[in-house]
Amino acid sequence: MSEQPGQTEPKQPSSAAAQAASRRNGARSRGPKSVAGKARASQNARSHGLRANPHLILANLPDWLEDTRTQLYAAYGQSADVRELVEGIIVAEFNRHQASVLLQQSLTALVAATSDNHWSVQRNLSKLVSQSTDSHDFQFTAGVVRTLGFGDNPDLVKARRFRAYERRFRGARDRGLRQLSKLGVIAPV
Repeated sequence: MSEQPGQTEPKQPSSAAAQAASRRNGARSRGPKSVAGKARASQNARSHGLRANPHLILANLPDWLEDTRTQLYAAYGQSADVRELVEGIIVAEFNRHQASVLLQQSLTALVAATSDNHWSVQRNLSKLVSQSTDSHDFQFTAGVVRTLGFGDNPDLVKARRFRAYERRFRGARDRGLRQLSKLGVIAPV
């Protein structure tokens, strides 16, 4: 019978010595035992929380977003369509704000990583950190930083990722607001 792509040969059974070695190795590594160790290990894959469950976000809103949600409900009512849109808007705004904070932190770290002889890059990065990040300024400065040999800098990679998240969440928020206005619900005076 000819060998076809995608087919593999059946595995040979393990010897008794290999099975014993496998058991010994497996007995050494079973993960954390303490409650604190398990809590720490449960966060291993978490890097920024921007893709967290929306229900967790809505349960722990900061006061300024809770006020915004209350104002939107007061203005547009509480029908099922409005509730769904408002919750989506609030989650998108929360995530946009978080991405913006993480972007600022990445840019601050990048400023610290640039050497003093790249003063123009530091000046541009400092400007981005101190202001809201304009897309054109961000792209220009990121291009200059890459040209000067910082292209593989992890802070620049993070900054570009957080900038993309920020733009995505801003778009989701704005789409939700446009849909809310299209419902034809008129805010009470």
